[in-house]
Amino acid sequence: INTLAQRNGVRLFNNKTFLEKSVRLLHKEKNRVEKILKKLGYNILPSSVNFYLLEIKNAKEATRLLLSNNIYVRDCTDYDLPKYLRISVKSPRENNYLLKVLGNLAYKIKP
Repeated sequence: INTLAQRNGVRLFNNKTFLEKSVRLLHKEKNRVEKILKKLGYNILPSSVNFYLLEIKNAKEATRLLLSNNIYVRDCTDYDLPKYLRISVKSPRENNYLLKVLGNLAYKIKP
């Protein structure tokens, strides 16, 4: 990252109000997305961080399908988890798009 990004990162990291607000938003979004994914029939491994593992039929194929919809996820095949994707919690708008696409692709990628 460049110097300007570093300075802003340090400034935001030292801003306790910003950090607390960001953590609350991430927790709220993570819980919301997980509930909706479960309603869509997906299995999610429990997680205490800002991402989760989503169980699917084939990680490589699911990654390709999501990428074709401009959604970037981590295929966990390299970690000997060929049926899991690592998905990070994003903004509400980005999460809504993810949920829409996963809902449309459920019949292709759900176990």
